[in-house]
Amino acid sequence: MEERAMELRIDGVACPLVNRDVQLPGYNAKRLRSVEAWREGEALKLKIGATTEVERLLGTACDLHRDVEFNDRYHHAELMVDGLPIFAGRAVLIGAEHSSEGDSYEVEVRSGGHEWAESAALSRLNKSNVECHRVMNMLGVHESWEDDGAVRMLPVRRDSYPEPAPTGLYVTHEMLLPQDYYPFISVYEVIRSIVEDSGYKLRSDFLDTAFAKRLMFSGAYHRLNVEAAYTEMGFKAVRTTSTSAVAGSLGRVDLCNPLIATNVGNIVDTVNPNTKDEAGIPNGEAYSTGGCFRFEAGRPIFVPKREVNAAFDIHLRYTTDYRIASSTRLKGFDRIYVGSNCYVDIDLQNPFDDMRNEVVAGVQYKLFIFDYDPEMMYSLKGVGEISSAVTSVTFDTGATENVRLYCKSPDDTFYSIYMGDWALYEGYVDERGERTVELTIRTPYELCTPTSPRRFDDITIEGAEQGQRITILPKCSITPIFGGAAGYGQTLSFEDVANHDIAQSKLLEAIAHMFNLCIYSHRPSHTLYIEPYDDFFSGEVCDWRNRQVGESLETRECAAESFEITTLGYQPADGAAARITTGEDKELGTWHLENRSYAAKHANDTRLNPLFMPTASYAEILSLAPSASMLTVGDRDLIAKDDYIAPRIVLYYGMQPLPKGELWPQGTGDRYPLAAFHIPTMGETLCFDDREGCEGLHRYFDNELRESALRQLLTTEIALHPEEYIALYDPASEGANIRSRFRLRIGGDSSLFRLEEIVAYDAERHVATCRFQRLMAD
Repeated sequence: MEERAMELRIDGVACPLVNRDVQLPGYNAKRLRSVEAWREGEALKLKIGATTEVERLLGTACDLHRDVEFNDRYHHAELMVDGLPIFAGRAVLIGAEHSSEGDSYEVEVRSGGHEWAESAALSRLNKSNVECHRVMNMLGVHESWEDDGAVRMLPVRRDSYPEPAPTGLYVTHEMLLPQDYYPFISVYEVIRSIVEDSGYKLRSDFLDTAFAKRLMFSGAYHRLNVEAAYTEMGFKAVRTTSTSAVAGSLGRVDLCNPLIATNVGNIVDTVNPNTKDEAGIPNGEAYSTGGCFRFEAGRPIFVPKREVNAAFDIHLRYTTDYRIASSTRLKGFDRIYVGSNCYVDIDLQNPFDDMRNEVVAGVQYKLFIFDYDPEMMYSLKGVGEISSAVTSVTFDTGATENVRLYCKSPDDTFYSIYMGDWALYEGYVDERGERTVELTIRTPYELCTPTSPRRFDDITIEGAEQGQRITILPKCSITPIFGGAAGYGQTLSFEDVANHDIAQSKLLEAIAHMFNLCIYSHRPSHTLYIEPYDDFFSGEVCDWRNRQVGESLETRECAAESFEITTLGYQPADGAAARITTGEDKELGTWHLENRSYAAKHANDTRLNPLFMPTASYAEILSLAPSASMLTVGDRDLIAKDDYIAPRIVLYYGMQPLPKGELWPQGTGDRYPLAAFHIPTMGETLCFDDREGCEGLHRYFDNELRESALRQLLTTEIALHPEEYIALYDPASEGANIRSRFRLRIGGDSSLFRLEEIVAYDAERHVATCRFQRLMAD
């Protein structure tokens, strides 16, 4: 084969090569699995002869008293073959050699790491350029569920022992407030930011799928070392008695002393664990470290020993009178002021089922017309005329289908269907009653000092009608939160919600581990390709049998480098996930492949995700919505010291319907935001194993692992012109490239292969030594 001369140019100056056996750095598929590999870059050492131009360029490097240092400035080098730059980068002088045959210089051409990889390795996750302006109130939480933002506030439950089942006709009205929701971040938006903000284009059919865009990972609030603060100033103040009051003309009561007609006393009354409750039992929970929480002039106050940034969890339990105000809401004490300009509106949902589509003849019901106008005339199908806003009714036989309410004005001749708000309830439902409410409000963070303490004597509960009664119940409490999570009303930026102590590259590698992603960086076009293994190596078939040079080749059995057992899994599970593990008799999310080849290594190749843990979901948590599945984290036997949740990955499915009669607490009616790690109702899972009819993520690994166990590696020489060699690295080029499948011969047979490695490229011979992996599909 004709040999062609190679040429090195540094800053445009021709530098004659002394060594003629230049072996260019080659491609290696192992780089597809590592961000760090793309960051390292490549280097090529060359020896060049001393010419007048070279001496001038290098500053007479052999002269000890030279005035100019070559390495003090940037110099660009290009290695040319047939006029094509085949390798380029920064030129660095390594050394010089003086001999009787003439002077020569050793230089290194360094192709630096790819910009996106350098940025991802050095940039913290919370510095990603992802837009986020979430307000920590219920409106902000609700908006996050259905808009196109990158951050969603999803319900997360801390693992705990089940509460006793509620008894009686009316269960406690449950509340989920902003602190019961946790920030989850779009995987797609963060990866897009990592790539595009470094000047690269992202190309990924996988990340553009609906499945990938459902992927979200748990964020994290700022974490501070607050152990000393809790040790010095921690407390839990509790209430041990119940007190009632009646709303005045302003529809409110105050939680402060002294007790008067519209005051129900302080929200808490002791920090002494020996104080007995109304049943004569010591409360056992109260304490105040260092006496920082106390009662001055009979009113509660937190006086820190030193300046501290604190929020407060205010837990309220009360029973309110109500009036059924609409088919969705009750009217009662439903607005709470907890100080620091923090108002919390709660939604007293109407818990009664509208029975208009389930009417049984002869059974008594109660008709409510919520916008009743005494000037109008009303008629209920199957009953007749209605003359009041609330009426007991019984339907005739045969009149129980398509129940309709009609109305007309005195001037109208005919009735028309009533379009206002009305409902038909079971006969026991009264317009007025009482309901118990239990909720925890996290106040905004504020600076507390010994001279500017935090007082708790300005709490009010409002929104009632005059004359409605409220009873404040025992077990109300106040506890401090020193640093960390967001408080009510705070506006959150992306930096506020993404405070895992990791680099951007860690997230990218964790997602790559889950879906067996190949990450390929093409520097000339500044394009990053990200696809699962099977999709990445799905290019056109290129027949290279005629390009194989000579008959010399080498095959190696892959089985000898494979393992007896390959395990794919996540970081060790917490207690909530472990209970599912125990029930299924295998670790949640873990998958094992057994290799029966006698050549396999007698060892387990364990590939655990570098970042994520599996996450359990449980139903039967909320009495108002028992069918709702909620993410559950932690270990019920361990008390969490902060709000941090170790990184989790889930699929988000938006708002999903609840069965008839169930309601999501706080304002979304019969729909709730569904997110889960394993979600059989949707037919999808993030487990590596198959579980409950869902195919696991092992499907992204099956072909590659089978190839590693059953197929061969082929090393052979391939004829490649320089322009073909350059095009091989560009997935967008016509003809063969690294994503192609190649048909190659071994003896008289042929098979399909993918390119595993370019071991070396001899640019003068136009021959590449390549290693190929045989595919399962021939």
